[in-house]
Amino acid sequence: DLQIKANESLDSGSAQIPISNYRYINSTSSSAVNGTDSFANANEMTLTFVDLITAAAAGVNHTAYIKFFLIVPSTTAAGNYSNRITFRSDAS
Repeated sequence: DLQIKANESLDSGSAQIPISNYRYINSTSSSAVNGTDSFANANEMTLTFVDLITAAAAGVNHTAYIKFFLIVPSTTAAGNYSNRITFRSDAS
């Protein structure tokens, strides 16, 4: 299994882009970005681990394509915004 989570919202000093503005789409079959790949159809980033791939056979290579989307409000101050995304693989 493969899981993902963020450690916090995107921060730059005291300025912040909320975690709700940060989303992703995952696929095991396509790296292409198509018409259905949009913020509205994406999964919300969370502060707890959520599954990207489940029931993956152990001992076999697997590929996960992950597309990230970020909406930056027009009132957001300029800066270097960061957080940490963690991927975790558990034996199935």
